[in-house]
Amino acid sequence: MFKYSLFFAGVFIALVTFGQAPSANFNSNPVAVAGTVTICKGSTITFANNSSLTVAGTTYSWNFGLGATPATATGVGPHTVTYNTVTTPTTTVTLTVNNNNATATSTFSRIIDVNALPNAALTLANTGGGYGAVTQGGQTVFKKCGSIDSANFTFNSLFNNTVTQTFSWGDGTISTNAAMVGTQISNDYPLGQFTLTHTVTQNGCTDSATYIVFNGNAPLVTVSGIGSNTCLPSPYSIDILSNDVPITYTVSFSDGTPNMTFTTANDTTINHVFNTSSCGVDYVFAPGLPPIQNAYSATVLAQNICSNNGLPTVITVGPITISTGTTAAFSYSPQSPICVLEPVTFSNDSDGGETINQSGCDSTYGFYWSIAPNTYTVNSGNLGTSNGFVGATYDYTQWTNGSDDLEILFSQPGTYDVWCYAGNFCGTDSILHQVTIKPTASLSYSLYDQTICGGDSSLSFLMTADQPNYVINWTITDTTNVSNVTVLSGSGTTPLVFNSLLLLNNTDQVGTVEISATVECSTDSADVHTITVNPEAAIDIDPLFYLICDGETTDIDISSNLNTVSFSWVASGPATITGFVNGTGNNIAQTLTNSGNTIDTVQYTVSVTNALCPGPDVVVSVAVQPQLTINTNVDVTVCPGIQINPNDYISSPVGGVVSWTNNNTSIGLAASGNGDVPTWLSGNNTTGATISGVIDVSVQLGNCPAVMDQFQVNILSAPDFDYTTTPTSGLDCVTGLGVINGVVTPASATAAWVGPGIVSGANTFSPTINQAGQYTITLTDGGNGCVSNFVVTIDPPTQINITQVNITNVSCFNGSNGSVSINTDNGNGNNLTYAWTPVLTNSATVNGLSTGAYSVTVTNEDGCQDDTSMFVAQPTQITIVQIDSVGSECGESNGSLSALAAGGQGNFTYAWSSGSNSAIANNIDAGTYTVTATDAAGCSVSAALDLGCTPLIPVVVPQFLSPNGDNLNETWILQNTAQYPSIKVTVYNRWGNVVYEADPYNNNWNGHLKGTHPNPLPPATYFYIVDTNKKSQEPFQGYLEIQP
Repeated sequence: MFKYSLFFAGVFIALVTFGQAPSANFNSNPVAVAGTVTICKGSTITFANNSSLTVAGTTYSWNFGLGATPATATGVGPHTVTYNTVTTPTTTVTLTVNNNNATATSTFSRIIDVNALPNAALTLANTGGGYGAVTQGGQTVFKKCGSIDSANFTFNSLFNNTVTQTFSWGDGTISTNAAMVGTQISNDYPLGQFTLTHTVTQNGCTDSATYIVFNGNAPLVTVSGIGSNTCLPSPYSIDILSNDVPITYTVSFSDGTPNMTFTTANDTTINHVFNTSSCGVDYVFAPGLPPIQNAYSATVLAQNICSNNGLPTVITVGPITISTGTTAAFSYSPQSPICVLEPVTFSNDSDGGETINQSGCDSTYGFYWSIAPNTYTVNSGNLGTSNGFVGATYDYTQWTNGSDDLEILFSQPGTYDVWCYAGNFCGTDSILHQVTIKPTASLSYSLYDQTICGGDSSLSFLMTADQPNYVINWTITDTTNVSNVTVLSGSGTTPLVFNSLLLLNNTDQVGTVEISATVECSTDSADVHTITVNPEAAIDIDPLFYLICDGETTDIDISSNLNTVSFSWVASGPATITGFVNGTGNNIAQTLTNSGNTIDTVQYTVSVTNALCPGPDVVVSVAVQPQLTINTNVDVTVCPGIQINPNDYISSPVGGVVSWTNNNTSIGLAASGNGDVPTWLSGNNTTGATISGVIDVSVQLGNCPAVMDQFQVNILSAPDFDYTTTPTSGLDCVTGLGVINGVVTPASATAAWVGPGIVSGANTFSPTINQAGQYTITLTDGGNGCVSNFVVTIDPPTQINITQVNITNVSCFNGSNGSVSINTDNGNGNNLTYAWTPVLTNSATVNGLSTGAYSVTVTNEDGCQDDTSMFVAQPTQITIVQIDSVGSECGESNGSLSALAAGGQGNFTYAWSSGSNSAIANNIDAGTYTVTATDAAGCSVSAALDLGCTPLIPVVVPQFLSPNGDNLNETWILQNTAQYPSIKVTVYNRWGNVVYEADPYNNNWNGHLKGTHPNPLPPATYFYIVDTNKKSQEPFQGYLEIQP
């Protein structure tokens, strides 16, 4: 951007701005050659902006052309774009740069040429002799099965030897298109499996494809593995010998471990370790035979490309039985260290394992205990013994098993080795616990007895054991007549200090605290420390504080937990109070007078005078309230609606609680309340007489006698006003006038009206008005001067509108069940009148209407009206026509009639006199039938329809049949069978056996047994039954003569 300013002779001439236009450009990778970037389908190009003369705010718009992903972009880039569509012949990428400063945009383009990738595809030219091609897992496989040596494979390419191609055969050799003959190339493969890679390069684009080539035979393997019976953990090996061709093996074990899958052409050994027992696992070794229980098995699946029908060779090895050994374990209680001769319980927690034998899974095992040294006693149970069957002579079945639970008493301190041995088929396991036994100990106190007063703290003392680091446990076993003992037990390592206790005894008896202590591993009885606690003479005063009124007498009781003590007191108080003195005894009864104007307090300090353990002094406070005084209120007389504000009450002493009652709430004040009498407006009074209320006020401080005040409030009577309007709603809808008809008490009062439309009578009780609004009348009583104001609100005439018309049309043709109802914005109350044409009832709803035109005019109480018209319709007449019929065969009831109804309200149902309930009456004979059609509204019409019938022609049955090849009477042909499609024929011989039967019969019997041929029946007389399956006909019966 360039700016130029001119300034001559102090005059500013101009400011001229020239915008800078951009110059678009970009680079590409790969780079363009002669303006064109050439790539292969699926390749990417990275475009980097190289534009110049840009400014802040420059924008970039890229269009990458046909088949590009992404197709467009904004922003400076760089942008990487993939081209997946071959261009025909080219496409173009364009960059448009805009400086957005009113200058021209700039565009730069490059041509993109996207060439197709060649298809590197091979097919196998060899056929027969075990050659073939298959697809496995999406991979093409070329194979020759049945080979025992090298084999030649010939392949077809889609390209001839003029196109650059390489063939990496996978056997270590590579060929090129120079070795091709036309589009074919060959290679000799030894036995094995190889990966063939075919690469084609054309127009600078390269494509590759890989294939599997297999030359060999189906798997021929030998598995060397036997069943075994071992214990965990159990290593197991399987040797696999193959026929030196690539084979994929899947080896699985029935212990639930993951399958092992691998491919090799060599012999191999599979090693496996079983980590769980075979108990509960079945070895199924042959279909149809019972499995071997509690045994594992191994399965080897061998498969390669030449496997027969793609099925693997399966070999199973077993049975493999795996037992589990014992796990020795035990627990004991109490835990170590343990005191000498303290009973110790040992519990066997061993796992017996599982032994697999002919009886199944056997969890039986042997175990015994061993304890050293032998300074112990078996209190219950027995240790058991191996009886010498260990080591080389190991046989757990010869052991004498010990008890699962032992109780041992150890008689000497020290460390004992306790062993538990457990054994089964898999061998012996053992576990050792070392148990520490502690020596006995004794306990002593530094102080055994002490005596204190209640409320004092005891002396601390020391508890010491004669064995170091032993634990002392103490318990407070007796707290007779003593309180404030919060911790009743404790423990600690010797030597242990028992801290002092603050003990209270508020009874009249001597108290005792006993501390009992023991030390671990002691055979002595518990040592006891005794603290004697003498009772404290506590002072109990009732009450400790209370308030009395001026001139009242105190009543203060003094007592103690000890009956033998005496009391004295010292009294003190201010000069305003008289009547208190010092004294002795069990009750303070003194009359106190307060001459001041505040509540003052007298204090009595009470002491015990004769006790071994006296308690602390107690101070009693007595507050004395002086006589209460208040101010007063005077009587009040006012007109209604005047504010009344009585004086608030002030008491001396301050703090008096005010309450009041009112014997007449008509004066505008509530019947009672607490606090000062509130300010209020005098109540309304239009009775013609004065209303009076007496207010009684009570002011009280504490429980002392209250002080009373009384004053009277009088409310004078003011004029009263009542009214009606003509018309009732205020203004007439036609004339626009209305009258307020006022009634005033007293009648001697004067009136003055104010309002928006007073026509006349402004100083009377009943003015005439012509506008809606508020009218105010002011009434003045000439006798007492009280004034009343009343407001009359006049509404404009209420217009009426018909808001809804509901029409129910006649449901059936020529019916009279139609109805009309209307709604108005004035409602549908009895304050409205309804004039119907033609004349109907005075109601918003009229019923029993036939089709036709109706109108109504509705009028409200202000004379306002609205009207409307409506038409009640009816449906068209219902008609029934016959649309089809099928004549019956006479007597067979197999005819039908079809009817169709129209008109009415549609959705017809049908009822036939024959019982049918659809538009078609089926299975009827000749006759007249009535059909009734009913529409959706229940309207119905009936019609009579006729149906004829066709007589049945009897079947003519021939009496002779001679199937002798002369073309005369060769077949038994019945006549007149056209009406009998379900005719059935049965022929019997003289013994009643069926010799022929047909249903239906098609006039094709040739006299052979049951219609078979050749199987002619002998000449004879036969009996026939011909059943037409018509309900009006009996079967035809007779004799048939079969002649030679």
